[in-house]
Amino acid sequence: FILALALFAIPAPAQESGVEVDYTRPKKYFVGDVTVEGNDFYSDSQIIQLSGLHKGAEVTIPGDDISNIVRRLGLQRLFADVGMEVDHLSADRDSAYLVIRIAERPRVSRWTTTGVKTGEKKDLDDRLNLRRGGEFSEYIEKTSVDIIKRYFAEKGFLNCQVSTEVQKDTIVKNAIRVNFN
Repeated sequence: FILALALFAIPAPAQESGVEVDYTRPKKYFVGDVTVEGNDFYSDSQIIQLSGLHKGAEVTIPGDDISNIVRRLGLQRLFADVGMEVDHLSADRDSAYLVIRIAERPRVSRWTTTGVKTGEKKDLDDRLNLRRGGEFSEYIEKTSVDIIKRYFAEKGFLNCQVSTEVQKDTIVKNAIRVNFN
């Protein structure tokens, strides 16, 4: 019984669950390597090039360097979500190995327009100039709705209402179908 109590009293060594960064004391590191996770359409090298990181670059962790890289990737409007974390530090702790985690925006497998005549549909398709396989973002949705409203305003319909319906495509991976009604 005493032996069992003695064994339970000794704390077990903590398992390493990742890299712990002291947020109260930023420190400069050299980039040992950068990897990318979550990409299907863009290559690792394209994303790393967009980030501006390269092996041997000096970054402050935590700091504005990492925030600026994440912001720069977000401004590209290619990704729905961007994050960056330290995967591990080198043995002498002067190099940081970074991971860029992204979620790519879904691709559009089909653009459709309902509630319009066939001739109007062809005119709208020409004005919208939307291609299959492109990314779908709030910006594309807003500009497309504005183009449709301007088209009908030119025809005398000033109170035109346009709604966007987005459905996940069950056939194509990471794809959606977009309908302007």
